[in-house]
Amino acid sequence: MIKELRLALGLKQEALPDGICVQGQLSKIEKGEYIPTSSTHYELARRLGGAWT
Repeated sequence: MIKELRLALGLKQEALPDGICVQGQLSKIEKGEYIPTSSTHYELARRLGGAWT
């Protein structure tokens, strides 16, 4: 779901996690290979407009 929202907003994978986590970590989150901490989850959701909670 994160990837779909990110693409819908026109964000590159490098831009979304800026200041939240590193691009490699976001890649793993999008693939379901890594579960983000609650603070990372919150910040990504905020950056995506609160659409992913």
